[in-house]
Amino acid sequence: LYGRYWGSFQEIDCLHFNACYYTPIEWGIANGIQIFDPGAGGRHKKRRGFPALPHYSLHRFYNPRLMQILRNHIHDINRLEQQQMDAINAELPFKITHPA
Repeated sequence: LYGRYWGSFQEIDCLHFNACYYTPIEWGIANGIQIFDPGAGGRHKKRRGFPALPHYSLHRFYNPRLMQILRNHIHDINRLEQQQMDAINAELPFKITHPA
């Protein structure tokens, strides 16, 4: 189950959290869903117990210069993103234990 919210034309108090977290989580529990992904981004998600996970995407640059920039730097970008995820996950309010 994925939680996403792309905004609205008017400001509605707590809509973001109800649409992205509370309502989908309640529905998921009621329907036996085992995994909930609240989406990429946001260090604030660790306070709600969501670990930082990689999200994959595919991009195509039609400008050859932009494509070369990506090729030159993607490995460093990915390494830095992994470091950020590791740092966020080290601060989670709980520890995940995996069976041996």
